[in-house]
Amino acid sequence: MLNINKILLKLLSDRLGRSATRLELEPRIKAIGLTLPVLTDIEKKSIVDLWSRLKPERIDFDYWRFYKIFREGVVSPYFVPDNIYWSRIIRTLNPASLTRTYINKSLYPIIFKGILQPEILVNVINGIPYNGKMDRITADTAVNILSRFDDDIIIKPTVATSGGRGVSKINSHAGADEIKRTLSIYGSNYICQGIVRQSASTAVFNPTSLNTFRVNTVNINGKTTCECLMMRHGLNGSVVDNFAVGGVVCGMTADGKFNGNNFNTELKQLSQLQNGTPYNSLSVPGITDVIDYAIDSHQRYMPHIGHAAWDFAINDNGHPIMIEVNLMLPGIFMEQLTSSGPIFGNRTEEVLEYAAKRNNTLSWTEFVGGWQ
Repeated sequence: MLNINKILLKLLSDRLGRSATRLELEPRIKAIGLTLPVLTDIEKKSIVDLWSRLKPERIDFDYWRFYKIFREGVVSPYFVPDNIYWSRIIRTLNPASLTRTYINKSLYPIIFKGILQPEILVNVINGIPYNGKMDRITADTAVNILSRFDDDIIIKPTVATSGGRGVSKINSHAGADEIKRTLSIYGSNYICQGIVRQSASTAVFNPTSLNTFRVNTVNINGKTTCECLMMRHGLNGSVVDNFAVGGVVCGMTADGKFNGNNFNTELKQLSQLQNGTPYNSLSVPGITDVIDYAIDSHQRYMPHIGHAAWDFAINDNGHPIMIEVNLMLPGIFMEQLTSSGPIFGNRTEEVLEYAAKRNNTLSWTEFVGGWQ
């Protein structure tokens, strides 16, 4: 008798893997405009030997050929290809049934109550407005709260969003009518927060955006570690730092120094900021605190999650402050490019073994909906 679950599981997971290649790899190959280098027979064999255990639909060597461009002609088989990550790894680490709640940023104040976050002024969930204490309020009261706030306000959607889409600023001088018009654009799920005043050491990269750190933590087999660290900053005049909307991504070491892998959206490597300051002349104090905070937050608030991609800022008091956490499909492409290493670092073999043991137990429903 046919096993319908296995058939649907393979069809849906393979389809997601193909989507990963179309959305992640192909645009970047086009962006660099270069012919991909060849892989040696030894490199191909090491890649096949490593990744065959997950029984992917296909092993696409173009992923490793791409990374090889930026690795001085030598590439490790441990770089994780997005198509296998999406189709064979992430749902074993982060089951959709356990992560979908975390998609809604409106619930962060409840789920992550013990983590320092931006001040919440108005939180709208399914069309119902709440204040920062999660008391229900009227729409007029929400406008009144925002119009009386004596600083700029960040407003952003809380569901079905990624890459900084929809994030904008309400000017501190905006009147009630202007605020009403802005709120009407955002529909039924959005959040209004006070501006985070960032540290002087992060503001130097771009003062108009909140510049953040993408911290990838792995939590399996009773051990939580940080395996990849990346900084993101916006360009002059930008409100957000996201790479997808024109920001810059920078590889960092655990002691707050830059490793030389800095890229803009065209995948051009940068050696200096817009003002001419070399990246290698700068460092960011407090990175160790950010890493430790991410590790502690992961094991404390999400012990059931295997891979978390945190976005933290450092505020003007030097404290880590959580902006968001990505769980459904955390990005890995630019993280690996900036770090010059695999997203799972020294734990790659461990993650692959973990995923291989659990793939056959997945339900096809893990690959239906909820991917934003």
